[in-house]
Amino acid sequence: MRISMAAAVVAAMLGAACSDQPSGPLSPTSQPAATPATSSATTEAQEAAADTAVAPTSLDARTTTSVTALAAGDMKICGVSVPAGWITISVDGICGSSGMTSYIGRTIRSVSGMAPGASVATCGDMPPEGWVTTTIATSYCRTVGTTSYIKRTIRRIDGLAMGATIKICGGGVPGGWLATAVDAQPCAKLANASYVGRTIRRVS
Repeated sequence: MRISMAAAVVAAMLGAACSDQPSGPLSPTSQPAATPATSSATTEAQEAAADTAVAPTSLDARTTTSVTALAAGDMKICGVSVPAGWITISVDGICGSSGMTSYIGRTIRSVSGMAPGASVATCGDMPPEGWVTTTIATSYCRTVGTTSYIKRTIRRIDGLAMGATIKICGGGVPGGWLATAVDAQPCAKLANASYVGRTIRRVS
């Protein structure tokens, strides 16, 4: 009985020693999975790519924004031409320069989706196709350097009903319309220019 108890004690001690000291290297399945390190270069590249996706494009030291990606409304441009379907509502002065060249900033508005009869106040732009000038201001809307810009109110006549009449100020009579009256006095005077007022009627 004493021998059996001693043997049991020795066996227990040997078992504890074996459990504390592994008998060999860990098997591949027992090794903890390695966590991949996040590269700072990769993170910066991803952030740069995200920034590029939303950043405006650079053109000859000018910053422009694609107007085709914007909803109808107002936006600012710098040193580029007003695209078709838009009109200048404000000339904002010098928006930037490169060397000896200065660029004019403008606020423009989309007019392509406006209803027949809609009116817009413009600065420095002539009315686009399908629009006429109804009033001309007696003072300039902006002067930048030696260039002054004329303020006009324009109205969309494209889509108006047959027989519609409208008073215009300056400019010619558009196709499909006839002048039914000419004002005795100029509709506007600005600097040395006088503008003729007319009443026009849609005939086709």
